Amino acid sequence: MNRDMHSLQFYQATLDSLTATIAIIDRHGTILFVNRSWRVFAKQNGADPDRVSEGCSYFSVCAASAAEGCDEARSFIEQTDLMLRGKILEFVLEYPCHSPEEQRWFQVRVTRLTEDWDNRIVVAHEDITSIKQAHNELQHREILLHNIVNVSPNLVFVKNSEDRYLIANNALAAMYGVRPEAMIGRDDVELITSRGLPSAEQEKFQQDDRRVFASCEPLFVDEESFTDHSGDLRWFRTVKAPIVIDGEARYLVGIANEITRDREQQQIVRTGQLRLQTILNSIHQEVLLLDTDERVVWANDQACTKAGMSFADYVGRSYDHIYCRDCNDIGTCPVHEVFLSSSMQRQTFVTNTGATLAVSVSPVIGDEQTVLGAVVVAEDISERLSLEHQLRQAQKLESLGTLAGGIAHDFNNILTAILGFTELCLDRATADPAMKEDLEEVYQASLRARELVHQILTFSRRTEQETKPLDIALIIKEAVKLLRSTLPSTIEIKSRIARDVGMVLADPTRIHQIMMNLCTNAAHAMRESGGILSLSLDTCVAGENGRTEQQLSSGRRYVRLEVGDTGCGMESDLLPLIFDPYFTTKQQGEGTGLGLAVVHGVVRDYGGAIDVASVPGRGSTFTVYLPRAVDEQHEFEDGHIKGELYGRGEYLLVVDDEPGLTRLAKKSLEAAGYQVYTENDSIQALTLIREKGQQIDLLITDMTMPGLTGERLALETSRLFPALPIILVSGNTARLPESLADHPAIEVVPKPVDRKQIMTVIRNLLTRSHRS
Repeated sequence: MNRDMHSLQFYQATLDSLTATIAIIDRHGTILFVNRSWRVFAKQNGADPDRVSEGCSYFSVCAASAAEGCDEARSFIEQTDLMLRGKILEFVLEYPCHSPEEQRWFQVRVTRLTEDWDNRIVVAHEDITSIKQAHNELQHREILLHNIVNVSPNLVFVKNSEDRYLIANNALAAMYGVRPEAMIGRDDVELITSRGLPSAEQEKFQQDDRRVFASCEPLFVDEESFTDHSGDLRWFRTVKAPIVIDGEARYLVGIANEITRDREQQQIVRTGQLRLQTILNSIHQEVLLLDTDERVVWANDQACTKAGMSFADYVGRSYDHIYCRDCNDIGTCPVHEVFLSSSMQRQTFVTNTGATLAVSVSPVIGDEQTVLGAVVVAEDISERLSLEHQLRQAQKLESLGTLAGGIAHDFNNILTAILGFTELCLDRATADPAMKEDLEEVYQASLRARELVHQILTFSRRTEQETKPLDIALIIKEAVKLLRSTLPSTIEIKSRIARDVGMVLADPTRIHQIMMNLCTNAAHAMRESGGILSLSLDTCVAGENGRTEQQLSSGRRYVRLEVGDTGCGMESDLLPLIFDPYFTTKQQGEGTGLGLAVVHGVVRDYGGAIDVASVPGRGSTFTVYLPRAVDEQHEFEDGHIKGELYGRGEYLLVVDDEPGLTRLAKKSLEAAGYQVYTENDSIQALTLIREKGQQIDLLITDMTMPGLTGERLALETSRLFPALPIILVSGNTARLPESLADHPAIEVVPKPVDRKQIMTVIRNLLTRSHRS
């Protein structure tokens, strides 16, 4: 009897100690028991005690609420019926209980007592208003108390003095992988060892339990491990308190709050700090964290390296002591300004060593919008400023190239007229040798002007680079003539150019560019004391005499060009750098550092190689190797047109908006045996084509014309007469437009055009057209 009384008191004390409002009812809905929280809840919410206390029908109260439209009450009745019929063991409902002053939410958990023939059920109500309101901001925390006993996510349990479980909630049972009822009457030894879990944990739990029973005082364990049935190590913060009856600790109530996530978050924070430090230590900028006294709290590796001290020595030092002593004139200190204005500050200054530093200082703002410190990022931008200057110089060169390209385009039209009419005059000057000699000089000067225009267009990137078999000895000789007239008398030129060195597959403009760049550098090396500029051109075979030049194909024949000087020479450590873009040994403003880089690129494009030898104080020698090519047969001999290039009475239509060029074309082509129509208006030319297209054998048209461009005129002509050969004459490109790529007989001829060149293209197109 006494034991039953104690058991009743135990259950009464246990249930009365819970914050949940708990009632036990029978299968008919009669309330058999309510705890203290239930009575307080009923009183606070204005419920009639006679309707919700022992002996009253709880189902009647719910039915009345359901009749008033309460969905939760209706759901309660339906699920209770399922529970009493054995369909479910428990259910949980949430319901509002609002008042004009506040909104409140409650949760009711209804559990059927197991192994109870009377089918009694437990109704537990709990106020979850605070949980509802704080749910979003408290997701990172474990819910300390969601429900008591089975409702709580914490581990809630009650043990007797024999350390056996009397009550164990679902969360605790889940740790062992059993149902709550399977834990009743068993101790930790049985539960832990039967599942192969660490025995050290069981011994720690029992030791703490004995301590609580012996002292009758609560025990708080800030952190302890608990391995669950899956073998996962989890961490909890535990409180164990005795239930004292008659001065003796008869029972122990324990609640354990899981802190695994907190530990993981702490580990994440530590890992994040380590990652951030790693990132900051890997960048080339100096990064400092300062406190409000402007002293270093943290510094990255770059800052420590620049300061020449360890991290430990760096921390605690004043920012003024570190940076301001190196400044020539920093003006207002950006760190001081950050603490005064609470805004980011940027400043650039030059140090005593000549380096340019860009300093950015950002405030660290706290929750109350106060400045807690500052982050300083300092970067040496000297190299970047130098590169920006070089970029501006390159952009200037590009602008000059664009301007030069526009001038060269217009100049091509003038040169075409000069070349053409000079050729006509040469044909009529056979009886006057003196005049013919003068006209030959004009003609040669015009050819040199044409090459000059071609170089300008190449520089402005408005013409395509074409390679062809080329006797570079002629270009070298022309360059030597030019150099003799431009270099000072203190520099002597010695040239040794072998005969019949063979042909090189190259572009004459780029060969001239190689020659002039190398000779200009050689002359610059001798500008102060003078000297000898030596040039030689011959052939060699890679690998002969046991020598194989780097990057050359062994056994292949090469044309070898050597340019030497007796100037200042270069140190050996500079030789690997001289072909890098923007590298120069000249003073500022004397060079761009692009000359040798351009030479190297051209030689490499042609499949050759370049070598350099230099001795300080004695001079330098650059050796260029270019693969030798097979000579081509030419359509012209001794400057005269071959007989098969003359016309046979074919009709040609020449279209150009420059009247002087159409007159020239008419004279030249008619003298060569062609019949010529001319037109200065492209629209009128199209009309003529429509009228006499069957009679016209070939169309020659300028690309750039007002109204209807040469490309459009060619397109319209090809639609009317698809097989009609067409020559497009262009002042800025030798590329065939994509719109005419499928035309069977079309060529693009760059201006200025000489008579031999146009005759060859005309005859080839007409021959191809007749064969088709």
